Amino acid sequence: MSRTTRTAPPEATVADELRKGLDEAGVTLDDAQVDRLAQAIDGADGDVSASDVLS
Repeated sequence: MSRTTRTAPPEATVADELRKGLDEAGVTLDDAQVDRLAQAIDGADGDVSASDVLS
């Protein structure tokens, strides 16, 4: 009897989730802006201000 191994789907990265949310909200940012914001969110211990990160 063969055994099939199931793997979990890969987790979405912060940038992937951010892009999805921005798209749903109708907000357009270029890749560099999304990457900067995602890095800030990923490294934050609290709130992140998009206007501070992107200014």
